[in-house]
Amino acid sequence: MLEYPCLTADLAFADAVFLPYYAGDATGNWWLYYDEDNNVLGYFPRDLFPVLGSGPATGVDWGGEAYSPSDVCPPMGSGHFPDEGARKASFMRGIKVMNQTRQPEDAQLNTDIRMDIPQNYRVIDPKVISPETDGRSFIYGGPGGSC
Repeated sequence: MLEYPCLTADLAFADAVFLPYYAGDATGNWWLYYDEDNNVLGYFPRDLFPVLGSGPATGVDWGGEAYSPSDVCPPMGSGHFPDEGARKASFMRGIKVMNQTRQPEDAQLNTDIRMDIPQNYRVIDPKVISPETDGRSFIYGGPGGSC
């Protein structure tokens, strides 16, 4: 498994997260893997999860999310805005998708950016693929506040 160093300057929020990925098979069943060695974390049978569909996925989403049942939004990521840089804000890097032959490839650059509450949360997407190990990446987060 790839281990990425945590670059946040605020050690109270320091953590590295390993994100899983999904892959559908020819039967319409979906598997949840968590590393490049294809270790299985979960299984979603087509009969129980028909919403996943069969065949190749038609879209991929990634990003951050924060939820609160109250009118106060919690911090997202490290709680820092992305314009503070990857050493403070949260980031995702090395974003890959599985192609139709089940080979990982860098995610496309023609992505949409959505920010529901920009006074609380933001994203910076440089729309480049780094030649280094970072690959496709973006920086996101925010302190939260009034929803």
